[in-house]
Amino acid sequence: MTKDGQFIMVRQYRHASQEVHIELPGGSMDPGSDLSPEEGALRELSEETGYTSKSVELIHSHFPNPALQSNQMHTFLALDCEKTEEQKFDAFEDLEVYLCSPQQLLKHLENNEITHTIMIASIYKALEVLKARNLFNL
Repeated sequence: MTKDGQFIMVRQYRHASQEVHIELPGGSMDPGSDLSPEEGALRELSEETGYTSKSVELIHSHFPNPALQSNQMHTFLALDCEKTEEQKFDAFEDLEVYLCSPQQLLKHLENNEITHTIMIASIYKALEVLKARNLFNL
């Protein structure tokens, strides 16, 4: 989230669905990477959006599809983010930064405008944590 309480989102084209999806910034890490998941989260935030944060906190981990895959998803919360650099896209990335309030984010969920299930789980967990810390009221 930015210093003024906006969620830093991306609108990203996904080849498999052939649609643009509203998502949180994120990415994957190669097995054996020297980066910690926290460092990877900060790297992805910076690369995809140009925003940086002095800290990031793990708020949830889950298995997206444990019936078929062994990968684990980690959701991080970065607060007081500031735009400090230019975006650095990977090959084939097609995205734009989209800032929205928590209330706008809820509307996107209610209107089925966010359809990526991993993102939905992460967003609800982030809203739960923010609400518990009195940083957001539903």
